[in-house]
Amino acid sequence: MNRFSIIKKIRKEHLLLHILGALGCLVVVLIFVFALLPKTHKYLFATKNVFSTSCDSYKVDQYYRAKTLFLYDYFAENNDGRFYFAPVENDDGEERYLFIYMPNKYSDTAEAIIDQTYEYIETADEDVLTESITCRGYMTTIDPKTSKFFNEYLDYAGAPQSEKKKACDTMFVMVPMKDVLLSESIFWLALEVFLIGAAVFLLVTIFSKKHLNRLKAKLAAENMTLEDFENEFSSPVFNVGNVYVSDKHVVTASSTPSFLKIEDVVWMYPNTSYSSNGAATHTADFYTRNREFFRFHTKSKEQSELLCRAVSEKQPNALSGYVIENKDMYFNRFNELIDQVYNRTQETADPESPSETIPDTTDNNGLQ
Repeated sequence: MNRFSIIKKIRKEHLLLHILGALGCLVVVLIFVFALLPKTHKYLFATKNVFSTSCDSYKVDQYYRAKTLFLYDYFAENNDGRFYFAPVENDDGEERYLFIYMPNKYSDTAEAIIDQTYEYIETADEDVLTESITCRGYMTTIDPKTSKFFNEYLDYAGAPQSEKKKACDTMFVMVPMKDVLLSESIFWLALEVFLIGAAVFLLVTIFSKKHLNRLKAKLAAENMTLEDFENEFSSPVFNVGNVYVSDKHVVTASSTPSFLKIEDVVWMYPNTSYSSNGAATHTADFYTRNREFFRFHTKSKEQSELLCRAVSEKQPNALSGYVIENKDMYFNRFNELIDQVYNRTQETADPESPSETIPDTTDNNGLQ
């Protein structure tokens, strides 16, 4: 039979916690990216080129990338930018006009692109296509006011009425990256960076032994080493779940183990508390002569009682049960309690100590 190793059990729980924690962080990030799809992700993951996509398949609020090489002219403007129109095609390969709204920062380059567009029309020389604007953006519906400005532009230019029918039903709005990053999406990006960083940290520290430092400090206070601790729990006298009891200590085999010295226990009781939705939480609660509080979670009322009983057998003079007398002695007559637990022998101790009862409480905040 293999010898039980409490250290290996703790390390295994540490490893599992880090793996599950890292996976949890990454899953949340993927949910943000692929399920919620905030503006930033739609922008970053835009793959369709608006100029090589049929205008018949444009979708409102979908993001596209664009490398603008051709512009006919701009027909309207406001304080933030200008409305241009550029050549695209429909499903049948017929020319259509795509309205493009560009921020003012692109105005000078856009003027150069307009010039090269007409030069290309005259010469068909691709060498003249030296200017371009690369930017992602989204499709939106065209409001009547914008259509009116375009129609007025065509009328002013003397274009035939048939040209008005070439306008697409949607308009492409260029959005520079900095505008996206400084929009409502900054929160999502910051949260995702934090979660990715947390996942990387958990994975990098997965084999770290620092989680044992707190346990080592408690052992050192009792002149014990990890080897002594390992030997003591090589054959635990009792355990419920990941809570193990030896002749001298109670410990949780978790990533951050709680370590209770049984000799220090002065009051204990099994506890059942209820949340607002009626769910029960079972624990075994212990108070020590150092005014420390330890709570060990169990799966059932019976397990909590067994855990308290196992500790009580090793520390019989400690108060047992959640009753008014015990609560009053711990909080109001502590010195008397210490005297009773440590200065009286088991033979002279009161045989009629209060029986164990389980408090039916909501949270016992007054005791923590």
